[in-house]
Amino acid sequence: LALVPASGADLDTLRVGTVLCDPEYPVQAATSFLAQILTLDLAVPLTLGFQAVMYVQSVQEAVVLSRLLCTVNKSSGEVLKKKPRAIPRHTTAVVQVTCQRRVCVEAFGECKALGRFTLREGGLTIAAGT
Repeated sequence: LALVPASGADLDTLRVGTVLCDPEYPVQAATSFLAQILTLDLAVPLTLGFQAVMYVQSVQEAVVLSRLLCTVNKSSGEVLKKKPRAIPRHTTAVVQVTCQRRVCVEAFGECKALGRFTLREGGLTIAAGT
């Protein structure tokens, strides 16, 4: 727990999931971003338009997979297939994630805490991403 003086901030707007940052170096907030995901045990493959709930830190947000860009080799990063029709279980892929609201996200290399997320559907974790 850290006490942070928030001058000029409306304390009624601060809640779980609020990200405080230096005003000169703001955290990126986006409604859509590219991510590399690793699918876990899936009942059915992920397809274009798949809906899930994304968890970033303590925030949960409804998302849609709006583009399936490619599947990649997890070890080398080599592109295996461009524009796949579906992403099966235990596959690493690059996708575009679209959120309903703006979410604070960072590149994993810039801030590991804001660069990691999970996708859940029906109470099960179906993918982890960066």
